[in-house]
Order: sequence, then C-alpha cells, then structure tokens
Amino acid sequence: MNHIPRLNVTLLPALGRVLGKTHAEIMESTGIKNTTWYHIMGHPDEITVQQLISIANGLHIPVRRFFSIDDTDVISSREDYIANPYQPCRYDSKALQHLFNLHNITWQGAANVLGISRIHLRKSLLSITRLPVARFLAVCETFGIEPFLIIIDPNPQHINRKKQKKVFATAQENATILQDLTNTQRELVNLKAILDKTMQDMAELGEKLDALIGTYEERSSPKVAKRTAALVKKIVKENQRRTDKQIANSR
Repeated sequence: MNHIPRLNVTLLPALGRVLGKTHAEIMESTGIKNTTWYHIMGHPDEITVQQLISIANGLHIPVRRFFSIDDTDVISSREDYIANPYQPCRYDSKALQHLFNLHNITWQGAANVLGISRIHLRKSLLSITRLPVARFLAVCETFGIEPFLIIIDPNPQHINRKKQKKVFATAQENATILQDLTNTQRELVNLKAILDKTMQDMAELGEKLDALIGTYEERSSPKVAKRTAALVKKIVKENQRRTDKQIANSR
C-alpha cells in the first residue's frame, strides 16, 4: 500500500502571511464566501475537496503542495507554492469509479468498512461539493488508492526540498533554543528561592549571634568575649561556605 499523504493543516491558516495577501484578496481569487473561508481558517481539518481545489486554482498553487508526505507540516515561502505557468487541478470521479472496479471494491463494501451508508458514501465521493478531504483520504488509505489518481494535479511535482529542509531545521533549532531558555529560567527561579531562603536563615542567625555576643559581653570577661567573637566569626564563615557550595550545586 502506498503511503497516503496528509493534509497540511498548518499551511491553510497561514496562506495570507505566506502569499502576502489579505483574507479579502484570497476570497476574491478563490470565490469562497466569507463565512466559509473563516470556518476553514478555524477548522482546516474540515475543508472539503471542492474547497481545496478552488483555493489551489484561485491562487495558482498546485494542490499537491497542500499535503505533507510525512508527519511534519512545513511552511515554506511564497515561491515554493506558486506555479507559473499553472495548470488547473480537478477531481476525477470517473477515475475513482475505475479504481473501485480495478480493486474489486463495491460501494456497499466500502460503506461497511467506513461505517456510513452506501448512498451517502457514493454521493459524497462522486459529487465532491461536501466531500471532506479527511474522508477522501480515509477511503484512499483503507483501500490502498493513490489520492492523486483521483485529484488530478497536472503541474510539476518539484518542491524546493533543500529550502524546505532548511526551514524545518531552523524551526527545530528555534524550538531547542526556546526549550533551553525555559530550562534556564526554571533554574534561575530555583536559585532565587535558595538565595532567598539562605538570606533569611543568615538574617535570623545574625540576630541570634548579636544577642549571644551581647549576653557574653555583659557576663564574661574580655578574654572570654574575645574568644566568643572569634567563634562567631568562624560560624558565619562556615555558613557562608556551605551557602556557596549549595548555590554551585544548584546550577
């Protein structure tokens, strides 16, 4: 069974940006009404075969370019989509009927596999006005039919793969950088929490030590007070060393 392409649902909402056109300009070129267009923008996975072909022919984008050959939806630049000269794409329902006969597929058998009525399946596949691309691809995948034997795209299949891979590599690199920044931010938050806690502990220790020194200065001889002060300094120094080590380990 051939690998069935997937509809690039990321490309459809990005068409205006990629082509440098407004939604109004695209609707005028494709003949798609306002409400229908904005429904497609919000739910690209629900686009019909007829709507997709209208967009392809209206914008001179070979219909193959709206599909992904793997699990990655890549958006390239305008020159990777517009074909000049352009040959109109179309849906060949006679080819579908021929392929059904070739594969010994009956309408009832196909309907049973897909879980819909025979009449509904036949009507939707032969008259594509309301045929969702998703259902069309499901039929092709279920019965091992090449989609572009039915959706006819006479334009050259060449796509600037080198540039497409470069765009994908850049997207991956940006995603990695974003993840690194997120991790760094998380580490900084943790480090700040440690520093805040350490500063609080040191402040409390300082208060206790000040009180202790004052008590010893009042009750002890100068010699004892001196030794106590030295001990306090040693404790503070050791506490600072532990804090520095803890911060270093948290990085």
